[in-house]
Amino acid sequence: MIIHPFSIMVGPMMKTFNVKTITTLVLSVFLALSISACREAEQDRIKLYEKGVYLGKTDTPLLEEQKRNLANRTNQQMAW
Repeated sequence: MIIHPFSIMVGPMMKTFNVKTITTLVLSVFLALSISACREAEQDRIKLYEKGVYLGKTDTPLLEEQKRNLANRTNQQMAW
C-alpha cells in the first residue's frame, strides 16, 4: 500500500489533504500566531517619529534629595 505524503489515519479510514487545505491551515496558524505575538507593552509605543521632537511620555521632576545626591556624585567625580 502506498501512503500519500499528506495523509493521516482517521479511525479505519485514511484521509488525504489537498494542497489548498494545507495552505489554508498553515496560513491560519501563521495568522493566529502573528496576531497573538504582539505584547501588551508594545501596543501603545510610538510608531511615527519626528526628527528633533521627543514624542515620549514627559519625565517626572526630580525631588530635592535626588538633585542633592546627583550634585554630590558630580562633585566626587570631579575630584578624580
